[in-house]
Amino acid sequence: MAAILMNPRTKRPVGITIIALILLWIGVIGTLIFPLMILVGGMSGIIARLFEEELYVSRVLSIALASLISILWYAMYVFYAWLGYGLWKLRRKALQGAILMQWIAIAMAVVVGIVAAYWQPVLAFGTCIFLAGFYAAILWYLKRPVVQQAFGIVPVSSIVGENSRPAQNTWVKVAVGAAIVLAIGGIFAGCLLYTINKMMRSSKPYQMAMDKATASPCVVAKLGTPLLSKGMISGNLEEGPSDGSADLDIPLTGPKGKGSLHVEAELLDSVWNLKDLTLAYSEGQIHLVPDASPCE
Repeated sequence: MAAILMNPRTKRPVGITIIALILLWIGVIGTLIFPLMILVGGMSGIIARLFEEELYVSRVLSIALASLISILWYAMYVFYAWLGYGLWKLRRKALQGAILMQWIAIAMAVVVGIVAAYWQPVLAFGTCIFLAGFYAAILWYLKRPVVQQAFGIVPVSSIVGENSRPAQNTWVKVAVGAAIVLAIGGIFAGCLLYTINKMMRSSKPYQMAMDKATASPCVVAKLGTPLLSKGMISGNLEEGPSDGSADLDIPLTGPKGKGSLHVEAELLDSVWNLKDLTLAYSEGQIHLVPDASPCE
């Protein structure tokens, strides 16, 4: 016990080793590669053009802002490299810097979530919860007594007291932590799926397909009316300024039965065209596009 007290620093915790290696990797690679992106890739010029074209600022101001962002960006890589090296060497300043970085990251996640809520409130909420929870978990770990003791901040006696607690308490903490992680991940996944489904429902191919299906006497005869779309839409939707494509499966429900409406559409010269529209139901299929099936 006396030997432990004489050397208050223990071996590096596994979590600190992982965090240090990640920060070192990002910091060192970024420090070496980013100047090439500026000098060879013209990163500053690209950023300046974005300011000039999207925000309509003057050329001089756009160059100044791009230069400032490039400097701060590079400084971030250098800071990551210093932070990773400091954590690897168990230096107190590095731990304090890592803790401060987590608080800043949590604040930025909240601010970005509030701003993004103007466009996608559900996805912004889920992303904010996910990021804030992630950085809060790292912050909790960095403030644990075993980590603080490794950096010589708290006495060994607190670690001895922590290790003497019943194993049952440890398993309870692990279970609670796992439940929190699953809950945060579930919230984020649910918000992401909701947003994707909402975007697909607001797309032109979806609206065109639903209009065709509800106007088809064959579909109405098989599924009844009103014809509703309930549940998740699956597939892919890609839309650019003038071209794109859609491959969707829309669940349909009516008083007489259920089915799935398969949609294939193409965007050419800013105009959407249906290439295939087929309803699959329990008794067979009904083709609506390109050639309509005869009603039975």
